[in-house]
Amino acid sequence: SFHLLFGNNGEALRTGYYPDSHKLSQEGESSLLQYEDFSVRYGELLFDSSLTDVSFTKAFMDNGEYLFNSPFVSPHAKAHGILSIIREKEGCKIISLINMLLQKDAKWNESKKEEPFCEAFEVSVKIPSSDYEAFASTPEAPSMTLLPSKVQFVGTSMYLRFSSTSFSLWCLIVIRKKKS
Repeated sequence: SFHLLFGNNGEALRTGYYPDSHKLSQEGESSLLQYEDFSVRYGELLFDSSLTDVSFTKAFMDNGEYLFNSPFVSPHAKAHGILSIIREKEGCKIISLINMLLQKDAKWNESKKEEPFCEAFEVSVKIPSSDYEAFASTPEAPSMTLLPSKVQFVGTSMYLRFSSTSFSLWCLIVIRKKKS
């Protein structure tokens, strides 16, 4: 449905009904284009059909392959939280974090408060070997940045531990095998 949002002379839909749209301000349109550019830049990661969604099966349960030291991170889109969408395939893990800390609901077609920057928090991801690294990007700072990380053992399991980057609305974290 992204094509519905980015068309019609700078207008955005307010409901699923096509004629119910609203003309965006110049600042709103610029912000929307920034997010569109971001989704195009990282489209091969965001729209890779070979990635499997493991948000509910490998995090927030007994499995514990993805650990967040923030009580706000959840696989559920809810007010006053940070939505996490975790997808992976062999050699690549992708975490999308959506900041909803100030929101009173999770409805897409309701006006929202502008979010303050979400402070960085610690993330640990189970990895099969020590040759993995983590990168992060946001629409506000679209270059992919290498996150300082360290390999840590918890029992017999190996984890890559790093701090997320600060972000306003959306943070994309990529964990992948180092290129040789």
